[in-house]
Amino acid sequence: MFRHVGNTVTRRSGIILVIWIVLSVLANGMMTGWLNRLKVLPFELPSWQSVAKTGEFQFLPQDMPSVKSTQLFKEAFPNDLLTSSAVFVLTRSEGPLKMEEDKDPDDKSLSDEEFVKERLVPQINSEIAADQKERNLKLTQEIITYEDPKIGTLLLSEDKQSMLVVVPFTTEFLDVSNRPLVDRLEHLIDREKSPLAKELPPGLRLELSGSATVGRDMLDAQRESAEGTERWTVLLVVGLLLLIYRAPLLALIPLISVFISTQISLSLITLLGKYTNGLFDPFAGLQTYITVITYGAGVDYCLFLIARYKEELDRGVDRTHAMETTVDKVGAAILASAATVSVGIGMMWFAQFGKFQQAGICMAFSLVIMLIASLTFTPSLILICGNWAFWPYGRTADLSRNAGWISGTSLFARILDKLQLHRFWEWISLALMKTPGRIWLIFVLFMLPFAYIGMAYHGYLSYGLLSELPRTKPSVVGAAALEQHFPSGNTAPLTVLLENPNVDFSSVDLLTNLRTFADKIAAQKEKLGIADVRSLGTPLGLDRKVSVPKLNAARMFYISREGKYDGHVTRMDLIFKEDPFSRNSIQQVEEVERLVNELLSPTNPDNQKSPDDEEDSLSLKPLVGSKVHLVGTTTSIRDLKTVTDRDQIVIDVLVLVTVYVILVLLLRRP
Repeated sequence: MFRHVGNTVTRRSGIILVIWIVLSVLANGMMTGWLNRLKVLPFELPSWQSVAKTGEFQFLPQDMPSVKSTQLFKEAFPNDLLTSSAVFVLTRSEGPLKMEEDKDPDDKSLSDEEFVKERLVPQINSEIAADQKERNLKLTQEIITYEDPKIGTLLLSEDKQSMLVVVPFTTEFLDVSNRPLVDRLEHLIDREKSPLAKELPPGLRLELSGSATVGRDMLDAQRESAEGTERWTVLLVVGLLLLIYRAPLLALIPLISVFISTQISLSLITLLGKYTNGLFDPFAGLQTYITVITYGAGVDYCLFLIARYKEELDRGVDRTHAMETTVDKVGAAILASAATVSVGIGMMWFAQFGKFQQAGICMAFSLVIMLIASLTFTPSLILICGNWAFWPYGRTADLSRNAGWISGTSLFARILDKLQLHRFWEWISLALMKTPGRIWLIFVLFMLPFAYIGMAYHGYLSYGLLSELPRTKPSVVGAAALEQHFPSGNTAPLTVLLENPNVDFSSVDLLTNLRTFADKIAAQKEKLGIADVRSLGTPLGLDRKVSVPKLNAARMFYISREGKYDGHVTRMDLIFKEDPFSRNSIQQVEEVERLVNELLSPTNPDNQKSPDDEEDSLSLKPLVGSKVHLVGTTTSIRDLKTVTDRDQIVIDVLVLVTVYVILVLLLRRP
């Protein structure tokens, strides 16, 4: 088969090059959008941005607890879809905020309260409206300030030195569609460019925080990292090729091959993502994975082919027959290598996490394109280049004699020759031949401690996104300002939903029971790392309880009024001391879940009192039988960790088995 491929390449190299170049131009036109702008086609080509999904949690399996809980929350509280938020943090370090009632009547300057009402909130609304008009996309709900009848009191710190203005987003914090609006909001705090920032009352500090801002900064950091990875990958490959061959064109050929195949792969994946109804479902950031693995494998395939081609030329064979023989001899080896890697990576398709599935199928697909390019485009390009491929060396023998890491005439080369380092490698080879078992055992024992550490700390992962971001990022600066006056978890609470079709949580009789429920959780707040508990029984938090259930706003906020959930679903918001992305956050959520289920268990002695017991109103018996659902960023992260941990085990086993099977089929030696 490969002799036929080699024969076709040598006879039709020009046609093959033209085909690949045309495909590359079309792919580039599609990825950059200039084909659509020129309107050369009767239909609109999809763009990567229009096809690639964003976020993390939407890739979770639909049967995960956090997905089901989030769906219940959306149905029970459709007017409170605060999935993420941008939070303006206003602080005064020297004393309390200047409120309107404290202002001197003769003072014409804006108080802090007036600045928020007359300047900040209108400007935020203006930016939201401009963004919505520009993109025809509504991402936010009504701004929440300290005047909000439901939770406004909670947005003013106890020391009266800080105030929050919350912009609720309906999208998750890592959704890429948030970026333009968050950028607009960030512009408002720019002290050099924003007119609003210049109107700040003296001594008032304005920063931007919130989970949507964290997500935007994370996406920016990922993009910067991806660009840096791609840039350094290319530079490293170029440097290595030049050091190995010191023939510029020969070093450029693999890069051209990889670049073209990567562009074509991404464009085909975009088309397949648009028209295959979910089989190909790419996500933002996948380009980096495809680029890196294609460069790694593609350059390897090309170097293998070039090395064999040079060997044939060194034997005195003419270029045409040398390339035909090269493709024939190395085709099977390159195919075997590509098959092993592609099938191994393709095993990610059996993962449950959607991103793993798509990364597996898309990377395997891109490697197949690279394989085809390395066996057709690369040899055709080498043939077209002729002897110029080895410039400045006219003959490959000269290349063999002169190429390498270090010039043979350099001072450093002469020093290495004096040291006779080649004798070291001779000694290694002889030792391996003489005592392979002993050397194997020594190095297995040497590596065992590291293997143990890898296994023992396999799950020791940090989700401290703020701690991973540069300290100058707006979300980090804003979070630091917020943490001085509010609990870190204030902007991303853990919501506990109680669902019970047999209970009317809006009943006056249940107010005391709900308060008792909050008190029992609060009694262990130090162990759980909780700063505050807010529910119908404690709508303003633990320190600001209400004695009578006349707060209609609180009822509307904490009790569902939607369809079949009317009165049968209540919520409780737990505010953690640490941010929801900290290393301990998942453990804290699990402790809360355990405690809530224990408190509402029918076997709990406190829930087995008789109906006539005078202390029944202080028990949780009326709440027993309620289903417990947890909603929040941390619960989604916990499910993300659960599913990815499980996927890793499945993928590890499948990759090991399938690669072994492929090797047995190729080598025929089990």
